[in-house]
Amino acid sequence: MTLSTTVSTSVSQGAITKITRLFNGTLLDVLNELFQNGRRGAAGHISISTKTDGGRSLLCVADDGTGIDDPADLITLGQSGWDDDVARREDPAGMGMFSLAGRYVEIRSWSPRHATGWKMVIGPDDWESSTPIAIETCDIASGTEICFELCPAWEKALSYSIAAAASYYPLPVTLDGEAIDRADWLAEAEHIEVALGCRIGVFRGRTLSDQVPRINFHGVTVPCRLPSLIECGREAQWSVGIDIIDAPQLQLVLPARKEMIENAGLEGMRAAAMTAIFRAIAKREGHRLSHKDWLCARERGVDLPEPRPRLMKWSPLTAECTHSAAAWLIDAEGALLTPCHNPNFAQCLARALEANPDFPTPLVEPEPGFAGYGWYDALPRIEDCEFLIVQDGKEHLFDETDDRPDLKSGRADSIRALLHIATAEDAKKTVRLAADLFISYDRCLDYEIEDAAIFMTRACAIDVDDLIDLLEAICFEAHLDSDADSWETQHDQFLLDARQLAIEQILDADEALITRCGAVVSKHLRWLVPQGRMIIIHLGADPTRIEISDIPAVETEQH
Repeated sequence: MTLSTTVSTSVSQGAITKITRLFNGTLLDVLNELFQNGRRGAAGHISISTKTDGGRSLLCVADDGTGIDDPADLITLGQSGWDDDVARREDPAGMGMFSLAGRYVEIRSWSPRHATGWKMVIGPDDWESSTPIAIETCDIASGTEICFELCPAWEKALSYSIAAAASYYPLPVTLDGEAIDRADWLAEAEHIEVALGCRIGVFRGRTLSDQVPRINFHGVTVPCRLPSLIECGREAQWSVGIDIIDAPQLQLVLPARKEMIENAGLEGMRAAAMTAIFRAIAKREGHRLSHKDWLCARERGVDLPEPRPRLMKWSPLTAECTHSAAAWLIDAEGALLTPCHNPNFAQCLARALEANPDFPTPLVEPEPGFAGYGWYDALPRIEDCEFLIVQDGKEHLFDETDDRPDLKSGRADSIRALLHIATAEDAKKTVRLAADLFISYDRCLDYEIEDAAIFMTRACAIDVDDLIDLLEAICFEAHLDSDADSWETQHDQFLLDARQLAIEQILDADEALITRCGAVVSKHLRWLVPQGRMIIIHLGADPTRIEISDIPAVETEQH
């Protein structure tokens, strides 16, 4: 035997014995295939009904289309039988009926060419055996009706599967005479345009994962990677959905049609979808596109003005990476870009700014996506923030590096916040703001609250509660380890420690100890004391002495 000099592609007859494994066996897949066949066959309506025949529960799907001339077209793998126009527009695979492989199926259809109705019954074993199947005439006068046996799993899934198959199908569908609800695939789109044989819908305010359906192929919805866009500051999120009308360049992976084929046609649709997003944005008043996206829109023929010079008002960061105050957009003309400072610098700077109303320049959050816009690039920016502490006549400079002066908490002669500012022309200047408080603390070194160094001027009038709030913003960060206490427990313990530290700084150590003991007793022991009784605990002596007695009558009356 000599080696072949030519070969050609073919399908082995043995493939027919594996035909039941082409589809995953869901009722929804079957209905999708039958609905598509009806639509291609010029049907105007799909009618679904249930019946029992010979002990079998059957689901019947009927359409009022042109019918099928040749029964063999239905059960010949890869032979669709559709005319050239349908074949060009939709690329039918000739596999749809094999979604029913391995099941009992009755088919009735009208043959326009032979002007007669025909019927065939396919048994479960006929699909893989190539056994001849008898064709009989019947009284059907138009369209096609396919009845198939419902297994228990399909019976349970019946309502859902019919509703899902009909949801975005272009033709009306009824079940036992009752209309099934349908919807426009792009019903919630803010902007719709037609391009490349598709309706492109642009949605605002939601992002769609590539794993959820994004394309509607005449009722069959499939996931696909399509463009999306988020404006700067998460001001708006834009995504698209595609409703195919007549787009032969867009093809689905066969036989299941659950994903799109990556080809030039799909890339062209993605480009058109991105342009549609920019057109949708152009219809609105104003935008917050990044400079990169703004240039992209111009390249696609969508001319947009630069965004208004508005940025988020600066708000100091806390140790738990939240912002201490609500932020909103403000006019950025003449504003000062303020980078993300460590919580202790940010919180103390915010306090210093409140104490210096004569410093008129508003602080705004940077928006890196705006780099490239002329107005944004012209804004001055804080390059560094330092605090200068003068204590006992000596200066101590604290910056945001790892190195910090080894200085213990205490009153300071003066405190200044130093803002090192650079302009667009790279000119440098330093602004000094009088401050009454600075807290040195490095959360990156896993410090505890007692490691915080608190410096206050002698004129500082902060009260205990305000200092606790400031310590919480700077120092409290709950541990998320699996063996850590709950956030609430950690927070309660922190507030207890912070109160003692604040009282020690503002009042004295004895007052702090009394306050802490009172808090512990109130939380953990008070509920043990019976009504009308009192407990006196003597701590410090060895052993500890506890006395219990009645509350004196006078005290009882006062209570």
